[in-house]
Amino acid sequence: MTDSAAPGTRRPAPTVGLSPIPGKDRAAREIVASLRGDIAAGRLPRGARLPGERDLARHFGVSQPTVREAVRALDLMGLVDVRHGSGVYVTADVGAFLDTSLRTLMQVERVGIVEVLDLRTLLGGYSARRAAEHATEEEIARMTALLDRSDAPPHGATVREIATAPAAFQIAVSAAAHDPLLLAIESVLVKVTVQLQLTAFDGRGRDFWLERVSAFRTDRRRLLAFVTAHDGEGATTAMQLYLRTQFAQFTADPALAALGVADPLAVASRLDVDLPPLGGPPRPAAG
Repeated sequence: MTDSAAPGTRRPAPTVGLSPIPGKDRAAREIVASLRGDIAAGRLPRGARLPGERDLARHFGVSQPTVREAVRALDLMGLVDVRHGSGVYVTADVGAFLDTSLRTLMQVERVGIVEVLDLRTLLGGYSARRAAEHATEEEIARMTALLDRSDAPPHGATVREIATAPAAFQIAVSAAAHDPLLLAIESVLVKVTVQLQLTAFDGRGRDFWLERVSAFRTDRRRLLAFVTAHDGEGATTAMQLYLRTQFAQFTADPALAALGVADPLAVASRLDVDLPPLGGPPRPAAG
C-alpha cells in the first residue's frame, strides 16, 4: 500500500525530532518503522508529544488517514498514548507490547501452567541473583513494603488485591535486577500465573486467598533477607525453593493443573498489579 502527497504539494523541511524519509511513497508500516526507530533512539523521548496529524502527514508526504493508521498501530504496541483532545504522547511502554505478544504466543501454542512455571523458575533464580547484586536501598525498601502488604493485606482488601500482592513483590525483585528484557518477560509470566489461579478458583472468598497467600510467607521473607544482604547465591536458592514449592502446590491441584493459557477465561482481563516502572534506574556497578 502506498500513499502520496497531493500533486504539486511541496514537501516541507523535516519536523524537529523526526528522521527524514527519502522518496514520496510510503505506507503506514514504513511510518510506524520510522517513528518506532525515533522512539528507540531517544529522538522522541518518553513524554514527548508527537506533531499533529496534519504536520506528520506533511513530513512523511502522505495523507492524514495513513498517519492515523500508523498512530493506531503504535498505540497498540504500547509506544504512544492517544489522548483525545490533547494529542499523541510517547510512552515507550514496551512491556505492554511484549505482554500482548507473549500472551498471543502462549495461546496459539496452547501453553499450560506447568510450562509457565518451568520458565518462571528458570528465570526467577537468575533475576534473584541479579537483584541481590544490584538492588538499591530504595528498591529494597519498596520490596519490603510490598511484602508487608502481601503478608498483612489492608482491611477490606478484595480477593483480587490479596491475590496480586505477592505478584507485585515478585516483579519488584525482577525490577531490581536492572534488566529490562528480563523484567518484561517475568512480569508477563507472573501475571499469567496469578490470572490462571483467579480463573481456577473463581468464587473462592477472602479466607481461601488469605490462607493461600500466607502459605508462601516464609519463602518470600527468606528471599528478601538474602537480597537485602546482597547474597546472590542465597537469593538464587531462596527464589528457586519458593517457586518449586509453588510449582508443587499448583500441579497438585487438578483444576489448576489442567488450565491452560489458551482458556479464554484465563486471559479475559489484565491484572492491575502495582509494578515498578519498566527498566528501572540505570544499572549500578556489581560488587
